[in-house]
Amino acid sequence: MLRQAKGVFGELWAGVINAVGTLIEVAATLKVTGTNFIVGANKFVVSSSTGNTTCSGTLVASGTITASEGVALLGTAADGVTILLKDGQGKALLATGETVPTNGGALYAKGCLFIDTNVATGTTGLYCNKGTAAACAFTAVTQA
Repeated sequence: MLRQAKGVFGELWAGVINAVGTLIEVAATLKVTGTNFIVGANKFVVSSSTGNTTCSGTLVASGTITASEGVALLGTAADGVTILLKDGQGKALLATGETVPTNGGALYAKGCLFIDTNVATGTTGLYCNKGTAAACAFTAVTQA
């Protein structure tokens, strides 16, 4: 049921707004109180209690994203490797794991950084793909 406000939002809505196939434009502040703000079937949810936002699917940002706190990169894992960041072609730019990928694989962009999380103290754990996107070749990054 679609409820309408009189005047310029002179009356508050006290029910469910159902505007199927309609564009709702807000030129000022949109304030949601009570329960969560949900778009679609939980595709985009803002928690009213924490302010946390979840997005199911792809979040596309055309501007700058600023984070005032730490950013957690949660990647996809396969064969003991967690890919944290990918390029536009789906190749890994940043990955972690307990074993450096075997040379020749096609999952990693040229210049991809791999962090080996299972190395002894004093041993480098940072590797760079100096091969190609079609055939990786990881070499240890050392200090000059």
